[in-house]
Amino acid sequence: MLYPLDVMPETELGKKSYIRSLCKRNDFEDNEYLIPSNTNNQGIQALFEAEKEASKIVEHARSYRLQRLKMARDEAALEIKEFQKEKNMELERLQLTKEEQAELEATMQAETDTKINEIMELYAKNKDAALDIIFDATVNDI
Repeated sequence: MLYPLDVMPETELGKKSYIRSLCKRNDFEDNEYLIPSNTNNQGIQALFEAEKEASKIVEHARSYRLQRLKMARDEAALEIKEFQKEKNMELERLQLTKEEQAELEATMQAETDTKINEIMELYAKNKDAALDIIFDATVNDI
């Protein structure tokens, strides 16, 4: 309860006796400095409403946080899928390169074998003629 302070004595003993005298009197409800009793209920009600509002704010913050976490998780999953797709494409490209390299090696080996066979055929065909030329050159020079 609020008491009129402008008439309160300055000393501690005077203050205590003044407060006691106010508590014993029944006419202090009419005093304009006193807080009415329904104001206490209004204050408590205001506190309850503030607590409800604070609870709503906290609940909203929690739901917003959960929503952001879900969005972050979804974004991370999307980034992972994109990264996997990119790496799979790179792997396929490298595998194609290896296949192309294998094809190139096979082609080069086939060309080499063909040229070796041509040289062997020419050697077999011209061997006798070459030996005759060498033999004639060595025998005729002596």
